[in-house]
Amino acid sequence: MIGFLLLLIVFLDLNQIGLPEFAKRPLLDQLRSRGAELEFTRMRLRLGRGIVVENVQLRRAGGVAGEQVALTQLQLKLRWSDLLWARVPTIVAVTVHGGTLALPLESRSGATPFVFLVSGVEGRLRFETETHWILDRFEATCHGGKLSITGDLVQRAPGAERAPSPDESAWRGVLLRVGQTLEATQFRAPPLLEVTFHADLDHPALSTAHLRLTADGARHEALSAETVRLDASLETLSPSTNGLPVALHSELKLEMTGVRSPQGDARSVGVSGSADLTADRGEPVRVEWKVAVNRPTTPWVTARMMEVRGTFAPEPGVTNRFAHTLSLSAIQPDTQWGSAATVLLDASVPGQAGFIPDPAGWNSIRWKLATGKVSVAGGTVARFEFSGQGVRALRDSGVSRTLAWQLHPLEEWEFETHLVGHDAEFPQVKLDSLTVDPHWRDAVFTLPNLDLRAYDGRATATMSVDARTRDTRARVESHLDVKRLGPALGAEAARWLEQFGWSHESPPLVQAEASVRLPVWTNGPVDWNTEVVPTLRLAGQASVTNGSYRGVETLWASVPFAHTNRVWQIRGARIQRPDGPVELDFTEVSTARDYWFRLKTAVDPAGVSPLFGDTVALAMAQNVRFTTPPELEAELWGRWREPERTGVSGRISAKRFNVRGQEVDEFVAARIGFTNGWLRVEDAFVRQGTSTATLPLV
Repeated sequence: MIGFLLLLIVFLDLNQIGLPEFAKRPLLDQLRSRGAELEFTRMRLRLGRGIVVENVQLRRAGGVAGEQVALTQLQLKLRWSDLLWARVPTIVAVTVHGGTLALPLESRSGATPFVFLVSGVEGRLRFETETHWILDRFEATCHGGKLSITGDLVQRAPGAERAPSPDESAWRGVLLRVGQTLEATQFRAPPLLEVTFHADLDHPALSTAHLRLTADGARHEALSAETVRLDASLETLSPSTNGLPVALHSELKLEMTGVRSPQGDARSVGVSGSADLTADRGEPVRVEWKVAVNRPTTPWVTARMMEVRGTFAPEPGVTNRFAHTLSLSAIQPDTQWGSAATVLLDASVPGQAGFIPDPAGWNSIRWKLATGKVSVAGGTVARFEFSGQGVRALRDSGVSRTLAWQLHPLEEWEFETHLVGHDAEFPQVKLDSLTVDPHWRDAVFTLPNLDLRAYDGRATATMSVDARTRDTRARVESHLDVKRLGPALGAEAARWLEQFGWSHESPPLVQAEASVRLPVWTNGPVDWNTEVVPTLRLAGQASVTNGSYRGVETLWASVPFAHTNRVWQIRGARIQRPDGPVELDFTEVSTARDYWFRLKTAVDPAGVSPLFGDTVALAMAQNVRFTTPPELEAELWGRWREPERTGVSGRISAKRFNVRGQEVDEFVAARIGFTNGWLRVEDAFVRQGTSTATLPLV
């Protein structure tokens, strides 16, 4: 009975007054060896709960300056069986009640620190062995959100060599961004952050972690979402021969629904990615990422679905060089410029020196863009493809000053591209296909191939433009029915083309070569008539079978043409009509509007009278009829819109024709002329039956 009373008195004393100093000291030493310094008001023994430390202020070994850790209670679970061996009981677990952590984090030197605050801490940490600790649970509140953590920690035995401590500035920066983001974010209900981890304090590269955040009704600045779910993980890849991993692997997945922002809205947004990191420095060596947006709606584009993927990986066989790839796909995108059924874009940039693609460091690039049916400018294109590659050519940097500022970024690059469109239908024109292969090299733009097919015809072209000198050269060959393209060429061109006629099965063949110097590369106005036209050089030929001009039919026609120094010329044009041939030369001086014709023909004037208007055609039909087409050689000159300057000289002969009912067997005028409004006929000869007449001058 007395022994029981003594035990009761000792228990009450340990419970109410607390443990004596000699009993506290070894327990505090154990906690200190595990990196925790304690200050408290009382440490006592409580039945069923073990040792309870009250009103604790805890300091971590190596903690941040100004860090504050306060615990309402710290419960110590001891292994009492150690007393049987005359040893101090070992602390095998600690339980925290009512804990608070205040961690000051500086965003920049001299600024007021941001306090990362964790409160309402409830948790239990078990010391499974001296080197293995297990966090059974850790629940708290952090800046309006709920926090739940479980995991374990591993460390080597005391005295073992440890890896250097990692720089704490990195995780402090992460905590700062997380805390500031949570502070600036409003939630309809408190978010829940769940973390599970395995931490190796001696070899952090062996650590793993998984994080999950779920929230409803989140709003951060102008961005809001109905639901948010974030999953992130970190794990090790296959270890090397020394048991340590050569790299770490991390994954992230973010899903949001009901997204709203000033830039646009979306039914849902998904962001996912994975990264392989170096084990020693945590630098990315391979990254894969994806952003998927369901029903995006922005001021610029709407779509049923849009997805962007990218990768970042070391370039095989090249040290410290990485390759980036990018893929974009869109279903039913619609913009202010047009819409498409589908859009697919693939691009790659090898040879980068860093993780973030920096255009200034690009040495090469490849891309391929393909679309389904495209609606643009009131028309449609069934399929469209645009692919190419570019390589940065290393040249003397002094050369780059020779180009206008708009072209400086392109001068040291070489590009080869390929563009093709199929089955284009627009209100004014239809195209079967268009293929273009633009190239850029040494500041020279070339078009080695342009192939246009429309209305069962074809046109091909080549072109080059020297960006330094602005000299441009082109070659064109067309077998297109350009009249059917007329509306697309403009009203004036359509009216001009209406003068000509040909069958759809046999449109004219046009071949031409041209050169011109383009205006200076500026944004100012350009006087094309004085700056560009004087440099135009053009030479070519047009030919047609079974054509017509202003209703005058031809069996075939071949017309060579040229332009130089503002002078248009036709030399050796040959036209074959059903009633005879026509040979034509023509010159026009554009600056003075002067013209000159040379004509040699043996055709019936009635057949070509529509060229001179209805009045002349009617007069010819009523007054003159030819049995045999007359022969005419003449020159005509003058100035457009100044008829008083018109002049004619030539020779004419005709046989068997009728003038106002009078038959004429033969008429020859050796010389005819018309100047200053006067008609002059010399050495004329007329024969009617057996009667003849000679007229020296009329």
